[in-house]
Amino acid sequence: MKSSIEVFQDLHITGPATQMTSLGKELSDYAVAPWRYVMDEPVQEQEDGIIMFMERSEDATLPGARIVLWPSLVGYSVLNVVPTKRSSLDYATYNSLIQEFVQLVATPASCKLDFEIQLSKQHQSIEDWFSPPTAQALQSFSRLANKSTGASHPLDQGRWIDFLMGAHAEHSKADSDLVYRWLHEVERWPEDTAHDLLKDYDFALSLLARYDESR
Repeated sequence: MKSSIEVFQDLHITGPATQMTSLGKELSDYAVAPWRYVMDEPVQEQEDGIIMFMERSEDATLPGARIVLWPSLVGYSVLNVVPTKRSSLDYATYNSLIQEFVQLVATPASCKLDFEIQLSKQHQSIEDWFSPPTAQALQSFSRLANKSTGASHPLDQGRWIDFLMGAHAEHSKADSDLVYRWLHEVERWPEDTAHDLLKDYDFALSLLARYDESR
């Protein structure tokens, strides 16, 4: 039984702020076939630099796509990967495009200037989103609860509340989509019941955050 799900990978290229202009030039110079630096977009300058667009041509290996590189004070982050012909990209294809861009363009450009590549994990589990006690609370709830009734039984409700309180206390950044996918894809909760639980998740974290602000 699998214990993780595939997610969209995040890419950050970070280094000396004084080398940001040089990094942009190196990225554009290393964008060789099947990648190219896109010049057909109007220059969009943000407070921290210029947005860069890298495009991959379609071939038998991967579809055509455009990567949006968003500037910061210390580098660039991938804001999105947009297909040029398809309507959308699945997780595996999105990540394959990111990984190829890292290998062919970002890594050689970054190494030349002593920038670092930070690529998030392709497969993640609840241990990547929550502390061990909170992850254990979610696992305990999921494996002991009646999957047809959710958190309606008092004992199940108590375990669910333990998880919600833990997620709130550690200011979890795991959005409801990730938790839903883990419940449905890994723990095999029915879609409707998992959706109901995630409504609780969003509401509880918002309510507890508001309560903290009011104290």
